[in-house]
Amino acid sequence: YLLGYDRELKVTLAMASEEFHPGSLIRDSAINSRLGEAWNGLHFKLGAKMAAEELRQFLEHDSIPRISVSLDSLGVKLPIYAEIADLSAEVRLGRDTASLIGMTGTFGSSQINLAGRMINYKSLITKDTGTFVQLDYAVSSDFLYASDLFTINQTFLFPENVQLEHVENLTLSGTLELPASSLETEG
Repeated sequence: YLLGYDRELKVTLAMASEEFHPGSLIRDSAINSRLGEAWNGLHFKLGAKMAAEELRQFLEHDSIPRISVSLDSLGVKLPIYAEIADLSAEVRLGRDTASLIGMTGTFGSSQINLAGRMINYKSLITKDTGTFVQLDYAVSSDFLYASDLFTINQTFLFPENVQLEHVENLTLSGTLELPASSLETEG
């Protein structure tokens, strides 16, 4: 097996950078127009783990493994959007379902919680056009400012009289069921 190990696989990546230039790193300037050229104060810790049996099945049968990925305390100041702070999340990937378990974070002054799952995501990989993908989601926030979400490149996207609006105790949840073919991208 991988490196002769027959046990749980754990990977951890931590990063901290006072100034980060993603366009230079990936040699693609298109990201600069979407997220800004220089990101300040980027820091995060990312972890992933997979049970030994899942690793074995993946290597021997090319199956989709059950894996858990966690993001801990991501923070960054993007020149185009509101500052992101204390962003944490856990994603669990199963054979048929991908679940976002409790993503929490602060965008500007707004705190957001998000959870969700995608059922039958495998049909996106196998390009089975006759199947459906189900998306379940739940979004909540104690206090959400319009200016934190709808300001891009220091320009508020809606009329000025809406900029100071906020929502308290927001809860949204729902389910979408879509044909897998509608979620596929060309190329």
